[in-house]
Amino acid sequence: MRKVLVQMAVSQGDLGALPLERALLTPRQTAAAIKISRRTLVYWTDKRRRGGPKIPYVMLGKSKRFVVADVLRVIEERKIA
Repeated sequence: MRKVLVQMAVSQGDLGALPLERALLTPRQTAAAIKISRRTLVYWTDKRRRGGPKIPYVMLGKSKRFVVADVLRVIEERKIA
């Protein structure tokens, strides 16, 4: 999973001095990487919702962006042994 998220971040173009774990993904890239629908991703980022996974995001203007490290952390927290 980490490899897929990092590859999507790299495909965005020039990351400059930004470490790959801190790279930002669009909602479309994030949903595709973790194999969920964009609608599910919107549901998981709804602040009014209780329970279930909550994926943190960054607002850049009116656009949501997801930090690769945050997405990986949520996945690890939800992992069942």
